[in-house]
Amino acid sequence: MIPEEAWKRLFQWYGGGPVFPRKVIINNMIPSIELYPPLINSMLAGTDGNPIQDSARTLFVSIAMKLSEVFFKVCERFNYISTKDARLWFKQGGNQWKLSKKFILFRS
Repeated sequence: MIPEEAWKRLFQWYGGGPVFPRKVIINNMIPSIELYPPLINSMLAGTDGNPIQDSARTLFVSIAMKLSEVFFKVCERFNYISTKDARLWFKQGGNQWKLSKKFILFRS
């Protein structure tokens, strides 16, 4: 792990492989690097609540992000500005989907 400027210099001198940028997260005043950021799978649903085929999107988020930031980032990924008709569901172990209880905070 090296700072971005050092990477750019090394890449300039030697060439190199792909870039894997990572965030530094401060937790209890201890910096750490987020090596494996969570991957969010999202898709649009029709008015009947069923997923719309071929609408799936994936995006990486940070564990340091608030749920509201994740919610807005997902909406942004679909170019969906209004959150009025959006819902945030999650799976927590197992296969059952649950509507986020914190969603009420995001409703416009």
